[in-house]
Amino acid sequence: MKNIIIGLLVALVILVAWWYFGTRPSQQMMDMNEMKMDHNMNSQTDSSMAGDEMVECLVMGTKMKKSEAYSSTEYKGKTYYFCCAACPGAFKADPEKYVK
Repeated sequence: MKNIIIGLLVALVILVAWWYFGTRPSQQMMDMNEMKMDHNMNSQTDSSMAGDEMVECLVMGTKMKKSEAYSSTEYKGKTYYFCCAACPGAFKADPEKYVK
C-alpha cells in the first residue's frame, strides 16, 4: 500500500512539473515578442516622411511602410527590409531561405 501511494505521488509531481514547464512560453519566444513590441513602439513615425512605399519583411512576413522598416540590407543587387532587430541576423545567416 505504501508503494502505491509513493508511486501516485511521484506521478502527480511529474504531471504538475510537465504542466508547469510545458505550458510556459520559452525565453526565446518571450524575447521575440519583446522585440516585436519594441518594433511596434518605434515604428510610430510621421507618415509624411519619404519612403512610404509598402515593403514586406521576408523573415516575419510583416508588411510595413519603407520609412517604418527597422533596417535594410542589399543582397544580389536588391534591397530587403526588416521589421525588427531579430530579422536581419536571421536573413544574413541563410538569405536563400528567404529569397525566392
